[in-house]
Amino acid sequence: MTSIEDKIRSAATRNHELLGVLSVTDHAIPDLENQTKYIASLESQAKQNATKLATLKSKHAVELREHENYRDSVVRRFVYKIGGKKDKFEARAAKEEREYFDVLQEEHKETEVKKNIESALAQARQASAELEAVVQRHKTAQQELDSLYNDIFSGPTPQFPEEDEREQACTSAQANYQEARMRAESQIQAIKMLEQAKQRMGNALKAMQDALSASRFDMFGGGTMADVMERNALSQAEVQLSQARMDTMNAQRMDPAIKDLPPVKISHGNLVGDVLFDNIFSDMDFHDKIKRSNAEVERCANVLKLEIQRAQERHQGAEAEAKEWERHLKDARAALQTAREMAFERTLNGESGELPPAYSVQKVV
Repeated sequence: MTSIEDKIRSAATRNHELLGVLSVTDHAIPDLENQTKYIASLESQAKQNATKLATLKSKHAVELREHENYRDSVVRRFVYKIGGKKDKFEARAAKEEREYFDVLQEEHKETEVKKNIESALAQARQASAELEAVVQRHKTAQQELDSLYNDIFSGPTPQFPEEDEREQACTSAQANYQEARMRAESQIQAIKMLEQAKQRMGNALKAMQDALSASRFDMFGGGTMADVMERNALSQAEVQLSQARMDTMNAQRMDPAIKDLPPVKISHGNLVGDVLFDNIFSDMDFHDKIKRSNAEVERCANVLKLEIQRAQERHQGAEAEAKEWERHLKDARAALQTAREMAFERTLNGESGELPPAYSVQKVV
């Protein structure tokens, strides 16, 4: 019958290799859990987006039909004209046009959201596949190591009480490390999303500046072209702001400590008023509204900047905690390995030398 001493001697090299594999793959399990949650969140958003797009496409068709009916109806235009209600017809036509373009703008925004979600999903699934391979390597090494240790130390080993104590300490340290690593990884994902939101917020601010420039041009006789430039810029700002808000909401799923962005109302003016009553006073009034909207976007950008700073501080703390537990885990594994090596020495040589002080798990503050 093979003795425990022979088993330890024959397994020593493989034991060292397996511990090395576990050390470099410990991060994969909590990282994969976070990635799985992120993918589930994106898939949920994709379903909501698909439903909203389908509704908007149907509404788009209805609004387009009504808009074209007014735009192309010669008879209706003539009836209004001979009735002395030409202005009323033009106002109604402008209303139908506005409603059509509002739906078109909303559909465009949701289409952009769809593209962003699909891109994020593709990247997340690729990262998940890579992590799954690392997790499988970790699990395989852990299973082999467990089998190796069970073969050597199966059942109670009262002759090696230090080994039992250190094995428990190692298991506890590993659980604490994985929890800390998961928190740190969540912070990393949250910061990435906030940085993406920051980029979109920058685009929104640029679009608001474009709107202000177009508005100044309009006050000096820019006419219809200036009106179109204003609304295009304001529409783009709203799209970018909406996407920044969505990125922030995604970040909150990873880090609930992140606060909501403040509400922002971007003024789009009154299309009917601009068509029928365009003058320097209405242009100046709309310019003031754009300035107020720009101020709201700037305040929102400042809040986002502060949330990024706070998230980075939390991440630093989470990383420090994870590294501390990683050190504890490394020490625990080394202590367990030492205990087993000493058990081998005692059994083989009949020595009664003392082990180094047992590794004890302490809570990381």
